[in-house]
Parts: sequence; C-alpha cells; structure tokens
Amino acid sequence: MRALILAAAIMLSGTAAYAAEMDVSQCAFPEAPVVPDGAVATEEQMGEAGAAVRAYVAGVQESLQCLAELEKSMGEEITTEQQDELIATYNAGVDGMNAIAGSYNAAVRVYKER
Repeated sequence: MRALILAAAIMLSGTAAYAAEMDVSQCAFPEAPVVPDGAVATEEQMGEAGAAVRAYVAGVQESLQCLAELEKSMGEEITTEQQDELIATYNAGVDGMNAIAGSYNAAVRVYKER
C-alpha cells in the first residue's frame, strides 16, 4: 500500500512538473519578411515579397496550430498562467501576421498606383 501511495505521489509530482515546464518555443513563429516600399519597388521585388509574405503567413498558421495542440495536450494540468501565456503568444502571432499582410497589401496598392 505504501508503495502505491509513493508511486501515485511520484506520478502527480511528474505531472505538476510537466505543467510547470510548458515550452512554447517549440511553436516559434517564423521571422517576418521585409515588405518593400511599393513606391519604388520593382515588379520582381514585389513578387518576391508576395511569395515571402505567403510563406510567412503559412508558417504563422502552423505555429498557431502548434500552440493550440500544446494547450490541448496539457489538458486539465494547465495553469492559469500557462493558459494566459499561450493566449498572449497566440494573439501576438495573429497580430504580427495581420500587420505583415496589411503592410504588404498597402505596398501593393501604392505599387499599382504608380
């Protein structure tokens, strides 16, 4: 009986340690591409930037999915602080993705107006 209680205590402490050691770095966001100035960029530069932005958005979406899976894998052991960290990281990723996409779209509009 004593061994069973000890084994349960070790399992619980291992679960608590796992929950305390959440590592969001496994879901790192890709580096944001540089968006050229649409007023002076060449067609080639705009095309390359478009491809880079699309790749960036796809990478961010993969990272967001990774964060969602990380949260799900933690189950009920997730702490409020960890959930807050995941939400803040997720929101920062969405904000960054939207900022780059918006910046590129604005550059395209300027490019097309020339």
